[in-house]
Amino acid sequence: MEQLKDIRAIEVINIDYSPYIITLSVLVILFLLILYYFMKKDKVVTDEQKAIKYLKNLDFNSESKLLAYDFTLYGKVCVTSLYEDEFMVIVNKLEKYKYKKNMSENIDIDLINDMKDYIRVRL
Repeated sequence: MEQLKDIRAIEVINIDYSPYIITLSVLVILFLLILYYFMKKDKVVTDEQKAIKYLKNLDFNSESKLLAYDFTLYGKVCVTSLYEDEFMVIVNKLEKYKYKKNMSENIDIDLINDMKDYIRVRL
């Protein structure tokens, strides 16, 4: 019995968790950065979106010939088949303002209001 050793007291093992916490934090931050990179795609702006933006910022006090051409050009890009007839009515009314050499006459107020309503409601 002399070879038996006495039972020792329970030893407390201190584990340092800081390397694990730092590694986990770095991995989480890296994952979030990768996720952000793939979620943040460059939004492709279509011609239709550009035309709608241009039409909404159209200056109705500009020269009548330029206004008629701009409305027709950008309107054709973004017109839908549902409202094509209404658009063509406005374009046909604008024809007399397009092809005259020196157009000093301003566009009719009713026609400008039709154009504004079309832009506001249909686009």
